[in-house]
Amino acid sequence: MLGRDGAVPPSERIVLGGIGIGRRGTYDLGCFLEQPDVQFVAVADVKE
Repeated sequence: MLGRDGAVPPSERIVLGGIGIGRRGTYDLGCFLEQPDVQFVAVADVKE
């Protein structure tokens, strides 16, 4: 099942949040965001 205009429907998305993103997490975040079925909803980093 597809969402509007062929997008991934909410029920099929992987929803993520990140704590302490840092250097490695920034790379991982970029990789996740390239995937159409992944949605990053929150990021927290105490040094920022």
